[in-house]
Amino acid sequence: MIRVTIARQRAMRIARLFCTEVMKLMKRTIAALILGLSLFAGACTTAVVVRPVRAAVWVPAHYEYFAFHRVWVAAHWRY
Repeated sequence: MIRVTIARQRAMRIARLFCTEVMKLMKRTIAALILGLSLFAGACTTAVVVRPVRAAVWVPAHYEYFAFHRVWVAAHWRY
């Protein structure tokens, strides 16, 4: 009975060591995957600023009346 208990304890120790190593590898892999996906998603949100042509005029945001209602007009470049 004692030998069976010792063998079982050894098996449990090996399984525990294997499980912790696999968990470390899995955590590292998931962290790399999350980092890669966040970098990929960040590339989708980059803005490219283009200088307007020389004749363009900046029109600030303002209200205008349209069909008896006040309408907010966002700022924009008028060419």
